[in-house]
Amino acid sequence: MKNAASILGLLALLVVAGCSTFGESTVTTPPPPMPLEEGEYLIGPGDSLQIFVWRHADLSSPVQVRPD
Repeated sequence: MKNAASILGLLALLVVAGCSTFGESTVTTPPPPMPLEEGEYLIGPGDSLQIFVWRHADLSSPVQVRPD
């Protein structure tokens, strides 16, 4: 029984070791934003927009851009 516990412990250790990463990080950073040309704009988190739906005042409203 002690031998089976040792084998299971070694197997669990191998599985955990296989899930780890060595060397390079798996976390990537987004590329830097492209520079905007004259007259272009970029909507981003925290920006406020006024949404206007023609002939539907109940659908028109100010909204804030969320980070997601």
